[in-house]
Amino acid sequence: MRFDDEVPGTPLQALRLARGWSQARLGVELKCVAARRGRRLQVTEHLISTISRWENGHRRPSSFYLCLLLEVYDVDEAALSGRHPPDACLVRRQPDLASAHGGPEPWELTQALQASALDAATLAQLESSVSRLDRSYSALAPDAALSSIGAHLGTVLDLLGRSQPLDFRRRLCSLAGHLAGLRAWAAFDLDDHGVASAWYDAGLQPAREAGHDALCGWLLGAKSLVASYAGDHLSALRSIRRGQAFAARAAGPTALVWVTVLEARAHAGLGQERSSHLAQERAERWATDSSSDSRRHGMDFESGRISLGYGEGVRLVLLRQPEQAQHALTGALGVGGPQRLKHRSIVRLSLATALVQQGEPEAAVGTVRKALAIPRDQLIAPILQRARDVMAQLQPWHREPFARDLAEHLSALR
Repeated sequence: MRFDDEVPGTPLQALRLARGWSQARLGVELKCVAARRGRRLQVTEHLISTISRWENGHRRPSSFYLCLLLEVYDVDEAALSGRHPPDACLVRRQPDLASAHGGPEPWELTQALQASALDAATLAQLESSVSRLDRSYSALAPDAALSSIGAHLGTVLDLLGRSQPLDFRRRLCSLAGHLAGLRAWAAFDLDDHGVASAWYDAGLQPAREAGHDALCGWLLGAKSLVASYAGDHLSALRSIRRGQAFAARAAGPTALVWVTVLEARAHAGLGQERSSHLAQERAERWATDSSSDSRRHGMDFESGRISLGYGEGVRLVLLRQPEQAQHALTGALGVGGPQRLKHRSIVRLSLATALVQQGEPEAAVGTVRKALAIPRDQLIAPILQRARDVMAQLQPWHREPFARDLAEHLSALR
């Protein structure tokens, strides 16, 4: 009997059937929610068996699973107990990233149907899906990104909990490290620096087991940004040094170029102009051999090679060389296209700092307003922090109407 031929029995089963879900699909949904909470559920076949026992009344969900069920179905406890008809309790939610594209992705469906084993085709689909997620991350709001990352990460962790061929395990470890890095970046975007650092550290273990030196370099370079945004350039530099040690062993130079640009930025933040200049020169020299095939979130590419314009602009702002910084940052605005709203806002805020340094406060305020004129769900914490940093630099003009207006605008956004 197919699941759509089932006759509703208990309230739990009625809620599932009202959505047209199989027990395998419910298992996927539960694992996604659990992954967003940092928990890994049991392997799929055991979870389906547990769901069956709940629905036939042989077992009650624990308090943990009850919370997951309430979130998955978006109902109150009355619906789970049967005190309300399930249809009356359904809440029509805004579509998430997966449902906006027609529900689970192909690899999720394949894995649900083949719960007992992972084959090469399914693993390749999963790798392709994670790669697409990385490329689309810059255009996603953090909540949407977290939903998709959680779904992918839950599946990868489930598969890693089973016995796999050595090559499959290595590839799954690479995916786990990559997804942990994206999870960390999302936490950073939501201003949770402690969680971000923890996820970067967690991602290193599977990345090292996979022998993926470029991935390790990216994780440590990205982690340095947590310290950098806090103004702790010395701690950032320590993380960068570790990342360079890994990236130098990678097959291609792309990760090493990116981490070395971060090194130049950290030296600039410490006021070490010569060291900053030498690091930037090394990055420019190696960039000629970089490739967009090795891209990770946070890297900019132009004509198939890594672009250094934004990093150079930030470095020059830190060294208080605003004219040169403005030239580099203006060029960086066009990299990646207009759909990268968050990136363009960050670049504009660095431009605003350069304008303040040049003694052009009104132009700086106009640039900040452009940076903030994006959808509210795209206003990530780094954008708001950089806007507040510019506001602090406008202190000499704090009585001017343009400065007061910006202060009120920022207060409203907060």
